[in-house]
Amino acid sequence: MKLKTAWVMPIASLLAALLVGCDPCSGDIYAHTVSDVEALAGCEVITGDLTVGGGGQLWHVDPLSSLRSVEGALYLYNSNNLANVDGLANLTSVGDFLRISGNASLTNIDGLSSLVSVGDYVDIFDNPVLCQTSIDAFLAGCTIGGSAEIAGYLPGC
Repeated sequence: MKLKTAWVMPIASLLAALLVGCDPCSGDIYAHTVSDVEALAGCEVITGDLTVGGGGQLWHVDPLSSLRSVEGALYLYNSNNLANVDGLANLTSVGDFLRISGNASLTNIDGLSSLVSVGDYVDIFDNPVLCQTSIDAFLAGCTIGGSAEIAGYLPGC
């Protein structure tokens, strides 16, 4: 019996050490699929960059509904099936920059209406069906620390 209990504490300590740093909300995060995004459900703050997309397997970001802040950059890119970003409705700040690019089905960014602060620049380009009025509304409500580069959208909708 003593042999078994002698191993319990070292194994418990090892497991605890392995779990430190396994916070799904810490560091730079890459979410390329819906299951990757679902793993972030409940995150309120991402402590690094958040990259969402790249591969077209993503059609919604609803599991990110608890997200309030990304301390680094936020990339939303190359998600051919993503029509909106409504799951980001509670996001209020991005510490670095925001880039939204290459989203073939993205029609609006109304889900970013609570985003009031981007620390550096905003790039929105190559989103061919993204409505200009949605971009204009976002820019009007957000303080941007740097420049805003906008290109490749659907004007006049």
